[in-house]
Amino acid sequence: MGSLLENLISLLSLAQKNSFGTTWSDDKTRYQSLSTIAFVSVCDWHDKGIMKSSMNGYAPNICGEACLLLKEGFDGKFPNGFEAYSKTDHVNMVAMTTGWDHMVQSSSEGSVRANIFYSFRGTFIWDVVNMRRNNHWSFTLVSMCDRCAAHSGMYKNFISIRFSILQTLIKAEMAPVANNLPPQVVMIGMSMGGVLANYAGLYLRERASKNIHAIYTFGSPRPGNHVMKIYMSQIDSAGGNHQFVMYRDIVPHLAPRIFGFRHMASTIYWLYVDPVYFAKIERGEKPEYTQYLVYKEFTGVDSDSKLAASVNFFDVSDHELYFLGLVEGSLSACGGFADRFLKNLKGTALFL
Repeated sequence: MGSLLENLISLLSLAQKNSFGTTWSDDKTRYQSLSTIAFVSVCDWHDKGIMKSSMNGYAPNICGEACLLLKEGFDGKFPNGFEAYSKTDHVNMVAMTTGWDHMVQSSSEGSVRANIFYSFRGTFIWDVVNMRRNNHWSFTLVSMCDRCAAHSGMYKNFISIRFSILQTLIKAEMAPVANNLPPQVVMIGMSMGGVLANYAGLYLRERASKNIHAIYTFGSPRPGNHVMKIYMSQIDSAGGNHQFVMYRDIVPHLAPRIFGFRHMASTIYWLYVDPVYFAKIERGEKPEYTQYLVYKEFTGVDSDSKLAASVNFFDVSDHELYFLGLVEGSLSACGGFADRFLKNLKGTALFL
C-alpha cells in the first residue's frame, strides 16, 4: 500500500512538472544565489551579531547553511554588509558589497553583473505592526514619480528606512570604486521586502539619479498602481525587473488587481519545485536544485494579468518554499531570532 501511494505521488508530481515544461538553468538567473541573498536579510547583521562575527573570522561558519550558501554564491568570498534597521517599524535592510563584479544572470546580450546587493526583509508572522500594515489595501500618492500611488501600509515601512538606503549606498560604493569598477546596484527582497526593493529602486533612480542594474523579488505582493509600473519599466536595463512566484503562493496575488494594484516586474517566473527535492534535503542530501525546479515565464505589460489567470487555488505554505538549499534551523543559526527582531517595545508603532 505504501509503495502504491508513493508511486501515485510520483506520477502526480511528474504530471505537474510536465505541465510547467521548462527546467530551470543557472544560465538564465542564479536563482539559489539570489534567493539566499534575499534570505540573509532576516539574519543578525548587527556589528556584534552572528553574521559580522562569521565574516570577520571571529567565529567562521557559526551562522550555518545560509552563510555557506552566501559564500558559495559570491565565488567563495564573504561580501561586506551594512545594515539599516528600524526599531519602531521592524524593517530590516542589508546592503552587501564586493570589490568585484558578481554574475547574477545571463541574457542574449551577455552576462549581467553587479557589485552592490540590497536585500530587504519580509514580515515575520508574529510582527503585529507589519502584519497590520500589509493588509492596508489602499493607495497613497508618493513623490517619487508623477501620479504614482503606493501600497499605503508598506510605504510607511519604506519611509522608515528611506534615508538609510541612500546612506548605506554611499558606504557600499566605496568597495567597487576602490577597484576602479562602476557601482552596479541590484535590489532584492522577499515578500514585503520585495515591495520595499521596488520602492528603493524607484527612489534611487528618480530622486538620487542612481543607476539600478536589476530588481529581483520573491513572493512579493503588488506594490502600486499602473502609473508606478510605467515608471518602473524605465529601470529595465541590463538586468530588468523580475518577480519569482511559487506555484500556489497567495501573497503575490495581494493586494488584489481589482483594487488597481499591479506588479512592477516585466518578467514573472511562475515556479514549481518537485517535492522529491525537499525529501532529499530532509534526508541530509544536497540535490542539484535545477533538476527539480520548473517554471513558466510571463513577460510584457500583461505579465501580471497572465499570472493572475493561471492560479485556481492557493496554498499559504508555498510562501515558505523560495529558499532552496537551506535546511531546518537556518533562521536561528544566522541570528534571525535575535531579541531585537522579536521584541517591539515602541508601543506607539502598534497604532501607525
